[in-house]
This record gives sequence, C-alpha cells and structure tokens, in this order.
Amino acid sequence: MGFDPTETLDELEAYRQRNEFVYQTAVPASRVVPDFGITVQSSKVAMNGGGIIVYRAGKGGGNEATWRQVFADLAAGQ
Repeated sequence: MGFDPTETLDELEAYRQRNEFVYQTAVPASRVVPDFGITVQSSKVAMNGGGIIVYRAGKGGGNEATWRQVFADLAAGQ
C-alpha cells in the first residue's frame, strides 16, 4: 500500500510489476496514516487477513530475518 499521496495506483502497480512482487497494490484511504499510528516516513506495518496489525516497526526497524518470520507467521495463519 502506498502512503505517498502523490503516488497513483498506476505508479504503484508499475513498481510492483518491475520488481516482480506478488502482492496486490492499493492506495490508502485518507485516514490510514493516522489510523495506523504512523509517525515516521519509513514505517513498516504487516496486517493479517483479519486486518489486525501483527507487526509494526519504524525507521531502521526490522531486518531480513524479522520479515521472514513475520511472513512465515502470516502464512501459518498466526
């Protein structure tokens, strides 16, 4: 999901395709940044299928091992 209000859905989708990412792209509702409590530009948020935030990190937070575990947990339905 893009959080930059100047990015269009087409730009996000082109970026996804160029990088061969498999996730869906979306533009946020106007309140998503404050609703998610995002206070720094480099925020990382993972949500499960029920829309519950299961991981949150600010600038510099999370490394490859952390993200692998987050996605493993999500894939396992946790």
